[in-house]
Amino acid sequence: MAREKPIINTSLSYCAPNSRITKIAIVRIISSNNQKSFRLYSHYFHGEYGNTPESFHNHTILSINLYKQCLSKHSERHCAYSRDLEIKYDSPIYPGFYNIHLREWFNAFPREQFLIFRNEDFSEDAQDYLIKTFMFLDIDIPSNKLLKKMAKMPRFRMTPGKYRAGPMLEKTRDILVEFYRPYLVDLSKLLEDDIYLFQDSNF
Repeated sequence: MAREKPIINTSLSYCAPNSRITKIAIVRIISSNNQKSFRLYSHYFHGEYGNTPESFHNHTILSINLYKQCLSKHSERHCAYSRDLEIKYDSPIYPGFYNIHLREWFNAFPREQFLIFRNEDFSEDAQDYLIKTFMFLDIDIPSNKLLKKMAKMPRFRMTPGKYRAGPMLEKTRDILVEFYRPYLVDLSKLLEDDIYLFQDSNF
């Protein structure tokens, strides 16, 4: 059965960073990014867009084509935040435009108010990144015993549908790598760090 898509107002008046409440409430902002094709694959099954690698492949191609059609008439920002386009997607490609989303936040807050890291790096050394996070938030660092316990905590959100479906098709991965490449290049320039090219990721 096809997933029911809600009717949403298509106009974009402002984004979350521009909200007056957001500007008052947020002092420190933490962002963790992961490799886009991996996140998209999880999001696809978690959102129940489909249930097989083959459906993901077909839906991703359709969604990319819709986005490219939008780009032929509008800016990247318009297409990334288009509600009208979002409800047409069969595969949720829009959250993966980290460079576009981060620019909205950087336009609203000073860069030093952000701590940004990759999920991959956090997974490799969770304790170290917990310490960096506590320092960034200017709060007391817990004892080593507690830090180790926190670092070993299991994942709270799993996507059973993704594990039942199995790995992404290689041909889909190749399409996504090519599609997101310019956005990753821009992200690495924005953050002044080539690790955000995700060239060391194996998903």
